[in-house]
Amino acid sequence: MVAALSAYPDEDVQQDARIITSLTASVLNLIAITVLGIVYEKIAIALTDWETPRTRTEYTNILTLKLFSFQSVNMYSSLFYIAFFKSSRIIGYPGNYNRIGGGRMEGCDPSGCFIELCIQLAVIMGGKQFINSISKFAVPSLLRWWYGRALKADPEENAHPRQWETDYLLNSEPR
Repeated sequence: MVAALSAYPDEDVQQDARIITSLTASVLNLIAITVLGIVYEKIAIALTDWETPRTRTEYTNILTLKLFSFQSVNMYSSLFYIAFFKSSRIIGYPGNYNRIGGGRMEGCDPSGCFIELCIQLAVIMGGKQFINSISKFAVPSLLRWWYGRALKADPEENAHPRQWETDYLLNSEPR
């Protein structure tokens, strides 16, 4: 992508090709982290159910350990890769690059990987906060508004809703 942006006619895009590439990769990584976070949560729950712990406390402790392990690897593996592998001697030197499948391993900019690491960290941390605030606040608020609007559509029928109808509109308990 750096090569394609470097060939772009706009000079500003050419100068910022590495930053644009790093930002794009960070956003794609954030999407993958979010999707894999959902998958890993389901896997952790399935594995904990499969173990059949004896008490609820034991279940919670085992599930917490699995979720922490999965989410730590999921969230920080890209940062670990940039900080320790991409900037190390594993890649090789000009004229003597280590190759995998005929292709050269990706290396850092000559000035280092610090900017790329900062961009990755900012996108992951800021993006996760944004996604969590949307999913924990905006979606339930919109659903509450939508179901409230549906109840107001027919005021005679919904003047005094039965208890099970009001309980149905409550937020679900998180797992």
